Formats: sequence, C-alpha cells, structure tokens
Amino acid sequence: MHRVEVSLKPHLPDVRGQGLVKDIGDLGITSITQARIYDVYYFEGQISQDKLENISRHVLTDAIIQNFQIGPGCYEPASGNIYSFEVTYNAGVTDPIEESILKSIDDLGVTGIASVKTATRYELAGTPSQSELDTICSRLLVNPIVQHIVTSPVTERPKAPEYR
Repeated sequence: MHRVEVSLKPHLPDVRGQGLVKDIGDLGITSITQARIYDVYYFEGQISQDKLENISRHVLTDAIIQNFQIGPGCYEPASGNIYSFEVTYNAGVTDPIEESILKSIDDLGVTGIASVKTATRYELAGTPSQSELDTICSRLLVNPIVQHIVTSPVTERPKAPEYR
C-alpha cells in the first residue's frame, strides 16, 4: 500500500476545519481552537515512486492551493495540544470516490493500480478531555456503521467480510 496525504498550503485558511470547529462548538465543546482536514489516499498495486508523484500532482491535488506528501501516516497518541484522527471506510463498504480516481489515473495512462482507498485525517488543536474527544469522534468524525479510525499503518486493503 502506498499512502498519499493532501493538505492545503499552510498559509491558506482551512474552511472545512473552521466548519468543524464550529460544529464542535455546537456540541458545547469549546476546548478545540483549530482544526485542519487532510485527504488521504491509499493505492494498492505495483507502482513506482515517479508514477505515484505523477498521480498526486495531476489527479489528487490542485497545485495552486494544495501540497501532497507520500509516505506513512502518524498513528502516535496526541503530541502537545494536537490530536489526530484518520477515518476511513470499513471493509466491504463501497468507497464513492474510488471509481472516479481510478478513471482519472487511467486517463493519465498510468497502469498497475489495483485499488484506491480514501480516508480523511482530522487534526484538532486545543485542550479537550478524553470524554470530549470521544464525543467529537462519535458525533462528528466517524459513522461506525461504515467507518472506523485508523490506528496503525495500512499495509493491505482489508478484505470484505464473508456473509453466511
């Protein structure tokens, strides 16, 4: 699995993050002062670093306002006053963006991609309690029926459950 994280350039305001801070405030939680939201893409298949950079530049990002980073994510507990949660779809749940990304990659002429999985990383700044973080996750960040929080590096696409 190859991981690409797309973020707004640091000097730009994160409107999605600002909206999340407002939504958190609507829950009565005022300890979160800032949020940044990152789009994460996992690619499965035989792909070179050059091809992954080509996909990142031409399919995943808008070079004027976004940066990308290729490599593993950070799944460590909070450091300082920054709390990070990466949320992705459960195994067996259709990822609505996957087909569009695969089509765009095909249009670029890049081969070797077996699948794409998306995630969203939320970075929250502030001094929340564990109870407040649990509330934020369960009420705003994760729909447990179709999503989960990533707690370790993704090395392969999870297999869909077998129903009997």
